[in-house]
Amino acid sequence: MLPSRDAITKKTGLREYWRATLRHENGRLEVEKFGRDGSGLITSLRMADGLIEAGEDVGAIAAGDLVTFIPFTDYGIPRR
Repeated sequence: MLPSRDAITKKTGLREYWRATLRHENGRLEVEKFGRDGSGLITSLRMADGLIEAGEDVGAIAAGDLVTFIPFTDYGIPRR
């Protein structure tokens, strides 16, 4: 779990995964969602460090809220 740099809203009832990068801010590690992350945008997938997972019950994430971050390194994909 890492703090989110962004406020994010979504519909409840669906699990979503968003491309994200890791950022160091004021001595702590945070996760930042890509602003444009549609399925056809390959650049953001290549540049991402992993995924933010938002469960079915989540409708909103405030900046600073802890979110589940799944790093691509867990799957053997080296960090860029």
